[in-house]
Amino acid sequence: MRTSDKVSPLPDLGQVVQWAEGDMPHHECIVLFFEVWWRMDKQPAMAEYGLLYKILKELLPKVEWPDSEFKWWVNKYDSALITKHETFKRLYLDRFGKFFDAAEYVCSYEEGKGKLYIKKAEIKSVCAAAREQGAPINGGDRKSKNQIDNSQTENKGGNDPVYLARRVLAADPMVFERLERGEFRSVRAAAIDVGVVKDKTKSQLDTAKSVWLKLNDEERNEFLSWVSEV
Repeated sequence: MRTSDKVSPLPDLGQVVQWAEGDMPHHECIVLFFEVWWRMDKQPAMAEYGLLYKILKELLPKVEWPDSEFKWWVNKYDSALITKHETFKRLYLDRFGKFFDAAEYVCSYEEGKGKLYIKKAEIKSVCAAAREQGAPINGGDRKSKNQIDNSQTENKGGNDPVYLARRVLAADPMVFERLERGEFRSVRAAAIDVGVVKDKTKSQLDTAKSVWLKLNDEERNEFLSWVSEV
């Protein structure tokens, strides 16, 4: 995994966990694990949440961070520069949201709620950013162009979670409070609830119901026969 003439492919998370049980230095192993985690091009599977649990419960407490700065090469071109535990936390754990806590995740996973804990931590962080920025005025943004920085939380418009949360705050503060308490599965679900985002699934269902009412008996039977084969 060190610098070489060719770019080394990233291992999968399971391989990293196996290396953690071998003689690979703990601080390098845990950095590699999260480099792989955050480079995944898909949503983690339940088994991968289990590996995250194993790493945070068994490996993180064993890590002895070196006194001097070290650079871990992920491949020929990418490296992770780590100086101490605080740097590791900022680069990797804080990406779950500023309210994420490794020990709390471990407890939640043991209760069968690991994935849910991460989702709630993300939503809580989004809500905190939304409260800090305030509700948008007339669908726009309170901040002038000169005030907007390059952080992800300043991404306005579209499906950006912070922007949607700010619109929920403007539309219905009580629903926003429910979102903060974790009563919605996502920020988008809360946005749909207050009507700032259209529920496309629901509208398609309504269309299907409307068409059904216009079908004659023969057409309905043909449709039901088709559904049974799908």
